[in-house]
Amino acid sequence: MGKSDKKTVIIIVSVIASVVFFFVVAVVCAFLFSAKISKKTNGDVTKEKQQKNEKSDTLKSDVTKEPENVCEYVVNYKTEWPAANIHYRFGDEEWTEVPGIPMEKASEEGYFTITLTSDKEQQLEVCFNDGHDNWDSQNAENYILPTSGSYVVTTGAAVQGTIEEAKEKFKVDENGIVIYYFSRWQNPHVKYCKEDFDVSDDIGTPMEKTDIPCVFTCTIPASEVDTVYVRFNDGKKDDLFSSWDKNKFEGYPLKKGSYTVYEGIIKPGNLEDARARFDLSIHNEATVYFHAPSDWKRCYMSYNVGLALDYQLRKTATFVQVDAEQNIYKGTVDLGMSETFIAEFSDTTVLSMNFEDYKPYNLTCGVTRIKDGVVTKE
Repeated sequence: MGKSDKKTVIIIVSVIASVVFFFVVAVVCAFLFSAKISKKTNGDVTKEKQQKNEKSDTLKSDVTKEPENVCEYVVNYKTEWPAANIHYRFGDEEWTEVPGIPMEKASEEGYFTITLTSDKEQQLEVCFNDGHDNWDSQNAENYILPTSGSYVVTTGAAVQGTIEEAKEKFKVDENGIVIYYFSRWQNPHVKYCKEDFDVSDDIGTPMEKTDIPCVFTCTIPASEVDTVYVRFNDGKKDDLFSSWDKNKFEGYPLKKGSYTVYEGIIKPGNLEDARARFDLSIHNEATVYFHAPSDWKRCYMSYNVGLALDYQLRKTATFVQVDAEQNIYKGTVDLGMSETFIAEFSDTTVLSMNFEDYKPYNLTCGVTRIKDGVVTKE
């Protein structure tokens, strides 16, 4: 082979080597680029999938998350009925449909229980029935449970706490019924019977003084009672205008237990409870703005402190007009230790004594506005 032929072979081999080298480089680059794209795509898919999973978990969490500020009201009701329903409403909301919601038997014999919930803190008003037209509505006044929590209700009284705590409150042993009664009468008497209406002239027996100012006590022996109806009077048998506290003439229905009684409101409690409740230094005020009919030239409020409805305990307050254009009248009264009162309004001081037609407003201390029959707190 001549020199020219050798030179030609070297050139051909060099060209072939160069082609092979560049081909290998291209293949390697293509492989690396493909791997990078695949990794990026897989990463994006994984990230998107993770985001979807997080969103799904969030949605699930939102669905299963309980509402905030759930207020629970545990109501335990003591009764001899074989079954019990609770008829109730929160605040000014609608009542449940009659006869209400069935209650479950509690683990404690003789009690029924139910737990009710509200999305805000508000008053719960309740009454009970056995599903056969037998009702316990605290003489048509119902039981007021002011805040969330656990309550025990028995005929005539409601106490906050558990069943065990309430049993201690109601515990009387052999004493029967013990009453602590607040009155400014000098010589209050107590009269009781097993019927819810008594027309006899008997004024009963005098009550004993306690070491608490204006608080008197008496004990009704256990041998004489199951449920009795209690009435109080000022002890003036021969006085035509003697005063009575009869709780709408029906008396206070009491079973064995220890109670404090004031202005128509019964609360379970002993002497120390009475000491805390009957504090003469307390002066609760109530201010009422009443939107009177346009033809009224004046306005009076007839009211009873607490829940007592006896005519002889009714008081009258004269209201002052504060807005002539809307005919709004304003009045303020001192409720003393009481936080509630019952009121009706008129343009005359001559008020009805017919309690069957007496449909007053149930009001509380603080500032209240009444317009077109609707009561609002301010």
